[in-house]
Amino acid sequence: MSRVNTVLGPVPAEELGLVAVHEHIGYGMPGSELDTKWWKTPEQRYEETVPKLRAFHEYGGGTFVDATGICNGRDVDHYKSLSAKTGVHIVACTGFVGGDTALPHFAGADVDYLMRQFVHEITVGIGATGTRCRSASPGSSRSG
Repeated sequence: MSRVNTVLGPVPAEELGLVAVHEHIGYGMPGSELDTKWWKTPEQRYEETVPKLRAFHEYGGGTFVDATGICNGRDVDHYKSLSAKTGVHIVACTGFVGGDTALPHFAGADVDYLMRQFVHEITVGIGATGTRCRSASPGSSRSG
């Protein structure tokens, strides 16, 4: 039986239900959190997101794939709380926005470094969270 890594742990593929495959719970370029008119507090984001995920679930949605990658507002602890509160499986992705918006650290990194970073997030976890992610969808982010 195949399993999919969600923020609350692996889930059998048969339990995913309807899957929204390229979504963003929170997205912002580095530094956007300093813009208090655009970037919401964690409490505001939570208050707005819970009803939306519950509605998604009520309409038959089972899994929400958050394509927000490295350096763009990905918040695994926030995702875990939302998933537990709403019953929606949330899948976090690795990767980052490439091109002229990529941070110099990643834009200048060699393929071996990037591969190790992405594989670590998929097999070991994101930072110290222990939450394993999946690779981001091709074309949207640079992924391993």
